[in-house]
Amino acid sequence: MQNGDWTFQILVLLEMTPRSGDVYTCQVEHSSLPGPVTVLWEAQSDSSWSKMLTGVGGFVLGLIFLALGLLVYLRNKKVKPKVKVSPAKSVAQVHPDTLICSVMVFYPGGIKVKWLKNGQEQTAGVVSTELMQNGDWTFQILVMLEMTPRSGDVYTCQVEHSSLPDPVTVLWEAQSNSARNKMLMGVGGFVLGLIFPALGLLV
Repeated sequence: MQNGDWTFQILVLLEMTPRSGDVYTCQVEHSSLPGPVTVLWEAQSDSSWSKMLTGVGGFVLGLIFLALGLLVYLRNKKVKPKVKVSPAKSVAQVHPDTLICSVMVFYPGGIKVKWLKNGQEQTAGVVSTELMQNGDWTFQILVMLEMTPRSGDVYTCQVEHSSLPDPVTVLWEAQSNSARNKMLMGVGGFVLGLIFPALGLLV
């Protein structure tokens, strides 16, 4: 048979009844070859074929049981979520502040996250990311709440998950500007109190 690139090919078949130990040789002579090319094929006994097939079958079954075991493990595995609430200040002061509820490292993926203000569930201003998968079969999700904080308001991120006997709640309480200023003054005074003794030691 002629190929499309000016070369040729041919198939030569041999009907045979293989017996263990028989060696069959295909010998090819061509003007491009310095000598004949030979390729050997040795017949194997039924027991050899059976051993090979048994080995391959055992390997495949091992992979199947491993996959089934992994599926059962993942179905029964439960990892409790880690919940954290943190504020993210808007760049423009005219916009509301944003609270971020970070729910990290949980399995399986089904989870329910709510925002509450003073015990009342909030739906307006709530934005959630897609469920994100980590590289270790666990998941994470961020649920944000736009709000205008007023002194005394208590915001709660409530998380329900199959790994938890009861919902997990993390609180964040809004502070007044005066309270924030007092806190900053206290931190500043503490830092100055550390600096002046250090300067006195250096002098």
